[in-house]
Amino acid sequence: MRLYGDLEEICFEGTHSTIVYAVSLPGIIIWAFGMPAIGAYLLIKSKKELDGSEWNSDPKIHSDLKARMKLRLGFLTQGYEDEYYYWEIVLLLRKTVLVLLMTFTAPVSFGVQSLLAIILMVVSTIA
Repeated sequence: MRLYGDLEEICFEGTHSTIVYAVSLPGIIIWAFGMPAIGAYLLIKSKKELDGSEWNSDPKIHSDLKARMKLRLGFLTQGYEDEYYYWEIVLLLRKTVLVLLMTFTAPVSFGVQSLLAIILMVVSTIA
């Protein structure tokens, strides 16, 4: 296999191998798993802070914290009930797993890709 942009460059050898393992692979891992992990951390931290403020005698503090959480992390929690605040992170990870399955099973066959996608969707539906 050769790169289309530079037909003299052989894939996964020399410079291409260095770029793949030093830049691309860490970037994919950080983007695919790091971003959902950071989102989950921020959601859990905010939820704990919000739950701790419920016992405060001043209800304004609780409502201010809730408004601040909606402003900062509302794009992750919008449309979900309060007890399912984390569900967007689950969906992000499920999409990531699906993309990884489709990418790494592409050389095997379309049948294997389809079967693994169906299994993932069935497990996602049951869980």
